[in-house]
Amino acid sequence: MFRAEVLRELGGFDEKLLRNQDYELNIRIRRHGGVVWFDPRLEVRYRPRASLGALASQYWQYGRWKRATVRKHPESLRWRQLVPPAAVVANAAALLAAPLYPPVLVVPATYLVGVLGASAVTGVSDPRVALRLPLVFATMHHSWGAGFLLGPPRDVAPLRPVRDRRAHLSG
Repeated sequence: MFRAEVLRELGGFDEKLLRNQDYELNIRIRRHGGVVWFDPRLEVRYRPRASLGALASQYWQYGRWKRATVRKHPESLRWRQLVPPAAVVANAAALLAAPLYPPVLVVPATYLVGVLGASAVTGVSDPRVALRLPLVFATMHHSWGAGFLLGPPRDVAPLRPVRDRRAHLSG
């Protein structure tokens, strides 16, 4: 939720951004002395993507549009946001170099151990979930990281208005 007068004063959402609009607006609100509140009592329904391909597409877009936000507001970049792009580069470079220098496989092996450990901790209450999480985490990290590395086109056209908001949100 945003106060209407704040939206008017700051020019509303940046419609050139296809994703990450709320985060970008929060940056501008804070820059102009406003406060962005988080209330843990709020409840949100989340519908997970039905396939790994859909999840990969979602996180690819998230990474691309985070890059657009960083272009617009470089000071908003946090070190943790560089971890997925670094994982993409490190894992890809190691896999490409492995035929020439096999010890470099320690890089993707270390990533795999981290993902397996995080999956075991996160999925401790449901072993069926824990078994799927390594692939889910790797998909999220590598899709977001690759999207961030490539970023969106620099001259993105504004969105066209959506007539049926419900159809837009369910897609």
